[in-house]
Amino acid sequence: MMEGPNGAASYGQLVTLAIPVGATPEAQIVAEYFLTGQNYVDVLALAPFGKVPVLESAVEGWSTLSPYFENYSDETLDQIANGFETMQRWLFRPDYDATQRAVIGDIEGRLLIPQAISNIALEGIMTPETAAEWLQEQVEALLAERQE
Repeated sequence: MMEGPNGAASYGQLVTLAIPVGATPEAQIVAEYFLTGQNYVDVLALAPFGKVPVLESAVEGWSTLSPYFENYSDETLDQIANGFETMQRWLFRPDYDATQRAVIGDIEGRLLIPQAISNIALEGIMTPETAAEWLQEQVEALLAERQE
């Protein structure tokens, strides 16, 4: 498990398909298409920056989708691909109180994490370290606002 200076941390969100009761048969066909073979990897690749597969059979195909992955060891890619086993959805952690959950909503609503990633990967105006500092400042300010 990768760890930072404050220990291990994880964040994830599992995106799923649901077929409601009473849905047309075409809904089943679409779900089967999305989850079958190369189609699954192709659908994951449609998302900006892609999505990480949870089907073990798709991990190898996923790990070759981007030339950026060449910069990572097999161990790191394996940790990313298997992150769903240890991820915690922030908002649903029982040890967070109402204020902390509200701040998480603020973080997500203001797209702070996507902004930081964009500033690093696309704009090139932040390093991972400066992005982490910026995020820390933003979150501390949000928490202070909520505690007033």
